Amino acid sequence: MSRRLAAAVIIMLLFATSISAASLSGRFLAGARAGYSMSDAIASSGYREETYLYPFHGFSVSIPLEYYFTDTVGIGTGIELIQKGYTYYHTYNGGFIADAGKGRLYLSFPLKAVMSIGRDDLFVTFGAGGFISFMLQKTERGRIMTSAYSQSGENLVETYSESGGAGEHDRIFDAGLLADITLSYSPDDHLLLTASAAASFSLLPDEIRYQRKQTMRYNAALTITLGIMYMTGGAAE
Repeated sequence: MSRRLAAAVIIMLLFATSISAASLSGRFLAGARAGYSMSDAIASSGYREETYLYPFHGFSVSIPLEYYFTDTVGIGTGIELIQKGYTYYHTYNGGFIADAGKGRLYLSFPLKAVMSIGRDDLFVTFGAGGFISFMLQKTERGRIMTSAYSQSGENLVETYSESGGAGEHDRIFDAGLLADITLSYSPDDHLLLTASAAASFSLLPDEIRYQRKQTMRYNAALTITLGIMYMTGGAAE
């Protein structure tokens, strides 16, 4: 997926550099976006043995806001509801096996610089900055297979699902860096249809308090969203 995303970025860059600047000076943009998120935990070298981490699949819903000081440069913020987490597979010496998905629902607030290049009706926007977020809910769904056997001779497998608010050992606050790219098409003077890809990386480790400096995990996430935005202001008004 990372190679496809890189290829898409290169194509958009080549396209953007071949056309003139969009007239966005003084314009304010607001709208809604929704789509898919894929996140993973990047663990330190001291992470527990026999534990394997895999991506977690979730969703992203956001209300983006942008204001342009010039035809190409502006500032972006908004609010986002996003799922992050990781999937793990763990084996134990006694034959005990567990695999589960650990999800976290965050309310996130980005702040970034944005630059748009293109025509008035079709342009590419690049954004870079940071975010802060707060955990709203945590979930864990998985299965446990023990070394014990049922009467039929098969391993005993238990499935479970847990959901609730943040506990006393959870890190509720998160912060990190982000970058995104958005392709926008404007069918009229005020409406924008968008397709976006964004990457974020947490600067704070996602580990519970009693495991700090033992299981350092950092969330990295990729989101792909579609949206609609409304433009107001600018010289054309």
